[in-house]
Amino acid sequence: MRDARRRRRTRFRVAEAPSEEVIAVSEYPSLPVRLWRRGPWRSSALMRTSDRIQGLVGICAAVAVLFAVPVACAAGTAGYSAAAARVEAESATKVELTATVVSEPDRILSASRYPTAELGFEARVRWIRNGHDRTAVTGVPAGSRIGAEVPIWLSADGEPTTAPPGSDTAISSGVGIGLMLLSAVWGAALTLVWVTGRLLDAHRAGSWAREWNQICRQNGYLP
Repeated sequence: MRDARRRRRTRFRVAEAPSEEVIAVSEYPSLPVRLWRRGPWRSSALMRTSDRIQGLVGICAAVAVLFAVPVACAAGTAGYSAAAARVEAESATKVELTATVVSEPDRILSASRYPTAELGFEARVRWIRNGHDRTAVTGVPAGSRIGAEVPIWLSADGEPTTAPPGSDTAISSGVGIGLMLLSAVWGAALTLVWVTGRLLDAHRAGSWAREWNQICRQNGYLP
């Protein structure tokens, strides 16, 4: 009887809770590690030749994009220096004077397909320089009347000319050269990556189609 009760009590004994076991989970690889593992230099059987070619093209494009930044900065600086020298030389040969309008201004109309477009006004003006009285027809501000005083610019030979470009012209020239070079290199790199990807995608699609056709023929699904 005692053995039977002991066995009965043992049958309802609560099982001990299992000990908690800590399982170490490896941390997810960082972005540089994942990019390194996707490189074309990896000896992976899952990486096709087309994948390696596409990876190499992408790396070359990235290097060209990064290298274009200092090159564009250098080209922009050189363009700014050259433009600044031209502006300085042109400003040194031009002189600003005050002239008097001696005739009624006439409208300057465009010679394009829209002749009604006004380009400005011109009139005969008179000025005195170095004791010499001279007149010429040149552009005048809108609203000028006979007797009004207007500023004019004279070239080295004493003829009316346009005003010399300002310092912002040199800045615009330098920035424009740098941006044009940078846009050209970046556009060429992106185009190369895109065209290479499309061509390799077409090649991979053709390879898949040929392999599926071969498998289907081997299993009797195709004649």
